[in-house]
Amino acid sequence: MFTIEQFSNLIGSVYYSDGESAKDLAMQLIENRYAKYVEWSASMMEDEARRKLRVAELLAKKTKLWLCTKYVPPTTNSKAISDNFIGKVVEVVSGDYIVLVDDSLPFGSPAAERRDNLSSI
Repeated sequence: MFTIEQFSNLIGSVYYSDGESAKDLAMQLIENRYAKYVEWSASMMEDEARRKLRVAELLAKKTKLWLCTKYVPPTTNSKAISDNFIGKVVEVVSGDYIVLVDDSLPFGSPAAERRDNLSSI
């Protein structure tokens, strides 16, 4: 089932084959908490399909099923750069993004270049 909304966007359902049966991708994403039920988007669906999605989301919330429950951040070999240094701005990439060079390191060294967002300074 699909419809075209007021801005000429195609709104529809995606089904995929799972052996002998077809499964609703939206239902699978919501049941496994990879997606959320959104009322304004669901308002374009039939009442029964909307109710099923709402129930699936409630069940997923009750079982505390989340995408990131067992997430472990990757380990890195990088070490923190000192927050205190004297350097020069060598490039202004945008209004809030600059490239700096640390004066205490040899010129041209890859470690001498530092990229910072002004929001992180």
